[in-house]
Formats: sequence, C-alpha cells, structure tokens
Amino acid sequence: MGARVPEAGTIYLILGSELIRYDGATGTVTDVGHGAEFSRAAAVGAYVMPNGGSASLIAWDGAITTLDCGVLLRRVSVTARGDCAGVRGDLSLTVERPPEPPRVVIPPGGGALDVAWRPDGTALAVIKRSSQFENALWVMAPDGSERELYHAPSGSTGDTLYWPIWSPDGSVIAVVLNRFGSFSLGADGGTSLLLVSYPDARVVDLGLVPLSPDRIRWSSGGILAFVRGPGREPAKSRSVIVRDRDGTERSLGTTAVADHPAWDPAGARLVLTETDEQGTRFALIDRRTSGRTTLECPSGDAIGARWSSDGASLLLLCHDRGSVTTALWLYELSGVSQRLMTMPPSLNDLFLHLAWSRAAS
Repeated sequence: MGARVPEAGTIYLILGSELIRYDGATGTVTDVGHGAEFSRAAAVGAYVMPNGGSASLIAWDGAITTLDCGVLLRRVSVTARGDCAGVRGDLSLTVERPPEPPRVVIPPGGGALDVAWRPDGTALAVIKRSSQFENALWVMAPDGSERELYHAPSGSTGDTLYWPIWSPDGSVIAVVLNRFGSFSLGADGGTSLLLVSYPDARVVDLGLVPLSPDRIRWSSGGILAFVRGPGREPAKSRSVIVRDRDGTERSLGTTAVADHPAWDPAGARLVLTETDEQGTRFALIDRRTSGRTTLECPSGDAIGARWSSDGASLLLLCHDRGSVTTALWLYELSGVSQRLMTMPPSLNDLFLHLAWSRAAS
C-alpha cells in the first residue's frame, strides 16, 4: 500500500518483470501485468514493451490496448502519434502506422537489434547485425528504404552498438559503442558514447561512458547531458558532462562521483546525483543563473530523479537509510516532500522503468 497523495497522479513502475500501478488519488498499489521497459509516456497513457509478447498502451486509468507491431519483441519504439516499431526475437522489424496495417520492413533473420523513431516520425534509427558480433547504425524510412550511417568495429564476444537516441531536432543520433561486445569487460573500459550526425554521418567520440541508456539525456533545446567514466559499480570516478550544440563541454559535478542527470522540460534546469564520503544527494543546477541547490533525500541516499511536465515537481528515488528498501517521494520545488511508496531495491532507472502521468508529453 502506498500513501494517498492526489497531486502525485498515476505512476507505473516495472519491478523485476512485474508492472505495478500506483494511484495517488487513493494510495493503492496494484499489480497490473508484466513488462520489461517503457517506450514513452503520453497523455493517453504509457507504452510498455513486454518480456516477449506484444507491446501495449496502458492508459492512466488502467485500461490496456495491444499494439500490432510484432510479437516476442526485444525492442519497441513509439512516436508521439502512436506509430510503433518493434524488433522481434527473430531479428525482424515491424512498423505499425495507424490506420495503415503493420508492415514487416526487415524480414526474420534480417539482423535488427534495436530501433528508435526520429522525433518527427519520418525515419527510424536501426542497429543491425551484419555478421557475428558486427553491428552498424542505419537510418530507415517507414517504407523500408535505408542508408548505413556508421559501421562499428567487430566485438570479440558480442554485439557492440546499443541504444540509439535521437536529438530533439533529429540531426544527431547518440549511440553507445562497446568495443569488447561484453558488458562485464565494458564496465572497466572500452565503451564510448558516439554522436552520429544525420544525414552527413559525421562521428564524434565523446569518450568512456557506463553501459546504461538512462545516463544519456537530451534537453528540449538539443543540449546533451551524459555521464563520463567507467561503468563498474560502485563507481569511484564519474562526471556529468553538459555538451552544448557548438561542441563545448562543461563538467557539472562537484564530487568525485556525479551521476544520473535529468533535464527539466524547458531544458533550463538539471538534477543530478553527487556522492562523497557522507553519502549521495541531489544537486539542482539552473543553467540560466548558474545557481546550485543541494536536495537531501528525506529517507537516505539519492538514486535518481524525474521532472514533472510543468517543471514544478520532482519524483525522487531514495535508498532508505539502514534498510534494503527504496522509497519514491514527490518533491515540490517549494520544499515540501511527501513519501509515496516503499519498494524493493530493483528499481534504479526512472526513465526506462517508470512512467508518470505528470511527466507525460
């Protein structure tokens, strides 16, 4: 059971493989099905990628609508208007653009590994496997016509490209290169964040990053915040870097370990975590004024934060001091905090594994 906090709205969480619904109006917490991650949150609800099966739209009132962009899915991307692209376990790619029927644009065995819609819905970034452990980044039109932008070096033990993420204007694709093809080896080095420009295919290597998509965040104005440093946990050295559109970079953290950046909807304020010998807390940075505010987690150490769409509130995920549990808090920028619910420690990504009605766009 959660706490009754009506202003919190509705929150969906994926804990393990369970899809959980928190209703702020009543404080009830219910198990509503299964899921692997969220593709996006919209005014109509949250788009959920399954553990196999079909993708679905789960409305904020709990109603579920199945999407027709494939079954046994491994990756899903959904546009603002509800177009769906799904990569199946057989490495095929299906595109559904209502009211048109779904189309298979990459056949079974065609090597599709990951997919992301361009923000305007006119193209898809697709990671494809051309041979064993050899990956490339392609841009594909919904009709199936395609162009290779970047061919990655072969990995020794696995696939090497992960998580294509478009800039808001669709001019750049951020993608993680894991030169080893191994998550365990990649945690110690050999991973880079690449920026691949579209359509000219210019590649910029931003250096060592953790193997984690939630640490790559574009602002609404096209400014990139990302975490630079190794992926091994617990981290001993990480920086939150803000890269402007002209390529200039600035490190925002003031401690040895800075992590988990999150932009506000206007792209003016950024929340991140900072860790030192006293623990982990949030830092709220206003790029307009260069102001910095420290936010202490009410119950212990900071894990991650998520902005509301009006920029007035934050969801804070905190590790309860002296416990194995975590807690989700609603924090109003006026300074008021309200505890919403207590959870096992399996939730650590507030973008892939949490959808919030108040953050929907």
